[in-house]
Amino acid sequence: KKNPPADIWRNNELKFEKGFFSDKKVAKVVLDPDEVFADVDRTNNTWEAQKLEQPKTQESPASGGQRN
Repeated sequence: KKNPPADIWRNNELKFEKGFFSDKKVAKVVLDPDEVFADVDRTNNTWEAQKLEQPKTQESPASGGQRN
């Protein structure tokens, strides 16, 4: 759990950027889980990683059905 300081909003109350480093894959990010900051829309405070699908390879009839 990371707790950014409350004074981050002094510079720009509309946008905040913070980078975090991790040796593990990030599965979920929850902003303000303790509901400390004034927030009009708490429904956008969670981000969950999407599972990416591998691109499907197409078989070429000219190559005798072998994958490219």
